[in-house]
Amino acid sequence: MKKLICLLATLGFVTSTALADQVTLKIEGMTCPAGCVSKVKTALSKVKGVTASQVEVGSAQVTYDAAKTKKEDLVAAVEKAGFTVTK
Repeated sequence: MKKLICLLATLGFVTSTALADQVTLKIEGMTCPAGCVSKVKTALSKVKGVTASQVEVGSAQVTYDAAKTKKEDLVAAVEKAGFTVTK
């Protein structure tokens, strides 16, 4: 289905919002509601294709354009910020 949507988007029949995916990441190592949440939110916002994120201690719900990024990129950004993403 995603391949069809990508093809239609390429041809101009659908917008890129149709490619939006959403994932919830479970995050370990977040101990403070203010600083840790801000650090994760900032890290995710720098990933190309992320359109929204809702972060709280222990998790992040991320909406992103699947044509521009993938879940592994989100995980890498969180881990680069100093936290661990669990499966």
